[in-house]
Amino acid sequence: MSSLTEEQKKLAEFTIKLTSAIAEVIRNEESEFHISEQEIMQHTTLFVYAITATVPQAVANEVIGENKDLLEVNHLANRLILQHQELHKSKPQQS
Repeated sequence: MSSLTEEQKKLAEFTIKLTSAIAEVIRNEESEFHISEQEIMQHTTLFVYAITATVPQAVANEVIGENKDLLEVNHLANRLILQHQELHKSKPQQS
């Protein structure tokens, strides 16, 4: 049986909240920011590019207060993935 570390719990919380917010934009037709599933299907490549590149760039730049380009943000993300790769593994329960 495994238990999650505090960092793993916080990562899961952030992931759930951010994923839910994106899902709400897709599901809620009343949202000012609504993106229809039809629009996503018509522009799948652009949607995936936005969600994996330009949105993280905008968020990272807002949080860190800098103006990094896409490759700089990607490099930062890759470093963070290596730095925190253990967060994706379950921590063995201590006896």
